Amino acid sequence: MLVGSEKTYTFIRHLIEAAAAPFRSKNIHIGMDEAHQLGLGRYLEQNGYRKRFDIMNEHLKHVVDICGEFGLSPMIWSDMYFRLGSITGNYYDLNGHISPDVIADMPKNVQYVYWDYYHDNEAFYRTFIEKHRAFGSDPIFAGGIWTWGSVAPNYGKMMATTLAALNACKSEGVRDVFATMWGDNGAETSVFTGLAGMQLFAEHGYSEKVDEAKLAERFAFCTGGNWDDFIALNAFDETPGIWLAENTPFGWEVIDIRYGGVLSRLETA
Repeated sequence: MLVGSEKTYTFIRHLIEAAAAPFRSKNIHIGMDEAHQLGLGRYLEQNGYRKRFDIMNEHLKHVVDICGEFGLSPMIWSDMYFRLGSITGNYYDLNGHISPDVIADMPKNVQYVYWDYYHDNEAFYRTFIEKHRAFGSDPIFAGGIWTWGSVAPNYGKMMATTLAALNACKSEGVRDVFATMWGDNGAETSVFTGLAGMQLFAEHGYSEKVDEAKLAERFAFCTGGNWDDFIALNAFDETPGIWLAENTPFGWEVIDIRYGGVLSRLETA
């Protein structure tokens, strides 16, 4: 969509009205993630170069105002602000900088959703939660059940990242958390194979520390399934001898799953 075009905002108004109509909830997610070419396509041809932070803030304000017309409380994925503040365009750049004047111009009647499916370091999540709080509203966290890599969930990756992320959320007082199950690459993975991941997220919502035996019991009670059978699906995505290419904060890494070692690394351009 062409930012700044009146046709764009007419379309968005119709879209929001239609999307919100069937639901009683007044919370709405308006996305805005991974807009890597913001201000660099037709916008650049029509308007010349402008600071991309300014374009992002202006567009967000327009859409937030439209949400207000329908009494809706919007949230967006936060990554574009962090990417624009990074010289490499990386979401998770600890050295990225968002200037105080940009933050001051960001709408305060919107929640910023911190999505992170990759880190197993609790301290990293705590740092990024604080970076989100600097925007002036309570952040929402979105973790991943890792259903998007093959024909089954990667429960090894999910367990490591979820433990670190949700412990950080609890220690930092983050009240709202999403468990995501994306359908990348043709959505080969049945959503029902992600039930064990959903149970883990739920357990963290009720327990200070998760006990795996109790988790397995509750999983059987809630779903009728066997915890060990679901976790065994992890073997599809971590087959011995298979290399895993993974997009990390440092670029693409090729990892030997058998031993966990990084074989090669392609730095982000």
